[in-house]
Amino acid sequence: MKKTLVFAISLLLTFLCACAAGTPPAPKPHVPAASPAPTAAATPTQAAVPSAAKAVFTVGEVISLEDGFAYIRTEKNDDADILFAAVMGIMLNVSDFDGEWCAVTADGQSGFIRAEHLRMSAQVSPAPGHRIGVQVPASQEVGPVHTRFNNRLNVHASDGRYDVYAGSRLLGENGTIVIENGTVRNEALGVDIVIRGGMIESQTGYSAAETESCIRAADDTHLAFEDAFFEDAVIEVIDGRVMSPNGVIDIEEDYYFEEQLLTDNLVDVAQHSEGIAIDMLFAKDENLLSENVYGDAVCLLQIGTLAKLKKAQEVFAEDGYSIVIYDAYRPYSVTLALWDKYRDGTYVAGPRFGSVHNRGAAVDMSLLDADGRPVEMPSPIHTLNETSNRGYGGMTEQARDNMNYMADVMKSCGFSTISSEWWHFSDTDHKQYLRTDHDLDALLRVIYE
Repeated sequence: MKKTLVFAISLLLTFLCACAAGTPPAPKPHVPAASPAPTAAATPTQAAVPSAAKAVFTVGEVISLEDGFAYIRTEKNDDADILFAAVMGIMLNVSDFDGEWCAVTADGQSGFIRAEHLRMSAQVSPAPGHRIGVQVPASQEVGPVHTRFNNRLNVHASDGRYDVYAGSRLLGENGTIVIENGTVRNEALGVDIVIRGGMIESQTGYSAAETESCIRAADDTHLAFEDAFFEDAVIEVIDGRVMSPNGVIDIEEDYYFEEQLLTDNLVDVAQHSEGIAIDMLFAKDENLLSENVYGDAVCLLQIGTLAKLKKAQEVFAEDGYSIVIYDAYRPYSVTLALWDKYRDGTYVAGPRFGSVHNRGAAVDMSLLDADGRPVEMPSPIHTLNETSNRGYGGMTEQARDNMNYMADVMKSCGFSTISSEWWHFSDTDHKQYLRTDHDLDALLRVIYE
């Protein structure tokens, strides 16, 4: 209470000083009387002194924070919705003050901020305009990471231990293969076992193991042939898992899944980079979905992915070019909408795994020349036909040179390409990030400059 009273007295004294100088205390603009135009003899050293007739604006500077920000809310209530979060030093126009809350404006919207966060003063001009970004809470969780493979496993026996491999990749040290659906075959020994629904459907040349073995059906039938056929057996698992002291790896048709710690640390590209142009197509009505599905033109990437993109931007800038981003982070629900409309796995990611865009680790981009004009590429962005393919034979030589130049730089900075879309680049580390479905309209909007 004492702090608020001192603050109110300080503000009152500021206003009284302004009144004594002949200026109105209210923060409303005052139209000054006409004054003579500057004479030709005026020089830059003859700075104009604000007259008493100039309008006075009450401007508040953010001087203290709460959880890292000073919050502007829709109502004079700490539980009210947050319009904006301001960082230290931001200047705000103040239109009213009741001793506890200040009415302020930002980005054309009015809200309320606790007076204790501001240092107010009378100014001859209003607070400058703001740059506003968004903040996404960082998170992490353990989740499955998929790897494509041919569903074939092999077992290497060593010192009484059985290690399970997929090709040259060790999946389970001292592991056990559990089969729901699959086959185990060794032609040299005449072994042929078919497992369906976790049980042996048919078999030739095997005997059930009396002790635990490294291969078993899901019904716990352990398979053996004098403990000798595993080393050269062809083991095909369409549905099952590999169990080892290090954990469980699930297997489905064409993929195996490993549990890993995944992170989500999306940042606002505009706020954390320079020289990169942003033209988010899904924040417009003219796009593949024929409507704005992003709301504001929010461009987000994982902080690690953005670091790689900034390196690429430095290389492009040295050659007189700059990156223009047409899409970056894409909520999973938008990928589902694209799939529902097109159902073309060549150009649109399916619902099973989603898109690398859903992890904030991919960009759809092109290049601008030194005059800000798009360079020639094989097709317009997001053209879902063969003309967008990297190997399309009908593109011009200039378009091919530009496409290859862009790809070479991006790959040198830690990105990979896909054959169907010349504009798409994925962070090679994308599997370490969470697939998410953030509501872009609900993200915290931050006044950072």
